[in-house]
Amino acid sequence: GKIKIQYHTFNDVGEGDSTNYPPWSGNYSSIGISDHTGTDGIQYLFDQVYAPSSQALFDGSAILISGEPNEELSYLLSVDEVLFSDYETGNMDGLMNSPESVYLCINVTNTTPDVLENIGFELNCSNDNVSFGDYNELIPRIPPQSIFQKWIPVTIPAGLTATEHLSFHVVLSSENFDNYIYGFSQTIDAPLAQISYSGIVNGNVSVESGTPDFSQGIVRSENTNSQVQEDGEYKLFLPLGNAYQLRAELAHYAPGLLSDVALGSANPVLNDNDFLLEPLPVPTGLLGFLNDSTLNLMWIAPTVGNYPVQGYNIYRSLNEGEFELIASPTGTGYQDVLPVNGLYTYYVEAVYNEGISYPSDIFVINVTTGNEGDENPLVTKLNGNYPNPFNPTTNILYSLAEQGKVNISIYNIRGQLVRTLLNDTQSAGQYSIQWNGKDDDNHDCATGLYMYRLQANGVDTIRKALMLK
Repeated sequence: GKIKIQYHTFNDVGEGDSTNYPPWSGNYSSIGISDHTGTDGIQYLFDQVYAPSSQALFDGSAILISGEPNEELSYLLSVDEVLFSDYETGNMDGLMNSPESVYLCINVTNTTPDVLENIGFELNCSNDNVSFGDYNELIPRIPPQSIFQKWIPVTIPAGLTATEHLSFHVVLSSENFDNYIYGFSQTIDAPLAQISYSGIVNGNVSVESGTPDFSQGIVRSENTNSQVQEDGEYKLFLPLGNAYQLRAELAHYAPGLLSDVALGSANPVLNDNDFLLEPLPVPTGLLGFLNDSTLNLMWIAPTVGNYPVQGYNIYRSLNEGEFELIASPTGTGYQDVLPVNGLYTYYVEAVYNEGISYPSDIFVINVTTGNEGDENPLVTKLNGNYPNPFNPTTNILYSLAEQGKVNISIYNIRGQLVRTLLNDTQSAGQYSIQWNGKDDDNHDCATGLYMYRLQANGVDTIRKALMLK
């Protein structure tokens, strides 16, 4: 696009200090634009030197900077509103005082009809003594044409004088676009930027079962979304004088709803607006039968819950490689024509209007042509575990070439026995056994690297699994 800058008085002297931020006069008194560091930008005059053939500048002159517009960047997202609030942690006088702790809420708008995911978020201030509380440096997703609220605890130190000017900068980044930088400012002892949001809704998101990543969840009111923290806590900054319906969303769980959450001047902060989410029902009984090179998969549709199934996603892995989506049927069966021999692993997800379920149990089959008369092409081996990394449950896959005594055990990184999963006789075939992340005393194991060991038919082999909580 185009930027037009017109100066009332143009300072064409080199006096001043251009090394500190914000720069005052000096070499940076020339006309142009730069980033918040003062080192990247475009300048018509720098270091008191005009570019060849350039027009000399004088009081009242203007400069037009034009170039190819970055349509993708302006189309994807923008920072439209910024809010400081001292309702909870400050003295509730509507001023940014020194010292004081306040909340800073930044509204990032997704203007597209698509979901934007995995957006990096960084906040900095011109005063190094201003500190920020812990915040997630990743925005997991912003629904189409909606606002995402990023809130950060901000501590203003003692010793700042009245009218002192603080400059803040937000940097948004993604693989899909160049960095987006937005600047704003606030003056000490001046009224806080209230914009249109002034009330705060607090609460917690928890689940009936499972161990989800809460930081991937959001709580929303209409088109305004706030990220859930790792501990399940959330905040929403909303205008006073209205009653709201809130919706909590988390991958693999049915959404939760709260109605008539009313903010007013007498109750600008509302606490204990909690959600308890139930997991979306998972398909069960995944089986497969091989007919020549065609595998007939079938499973049982979820029979519990209040949410109708819209379809299924089938994922396949070949020879312990990455799982790939191969089909999305609406029924409870699928025929997969296998391209080559190898070890195939499958799982199924149920698709709902409200989201996608957790994966089903896996099904494993080793497909091989074999020699004529060879009725047992199986080998005794560990075939990996899924998922890996895991939290807290994983499935260990193995095959047996013949009947015999089988032992499968878990060890920690020091080589100490943690859990014996199996110590029994089994016939030849493909198997899967689940480890729930507990030791032999039924205590939860810590995050870290573990080894799982197969001893059977003279084979003794070990593989690694990583538990992440």
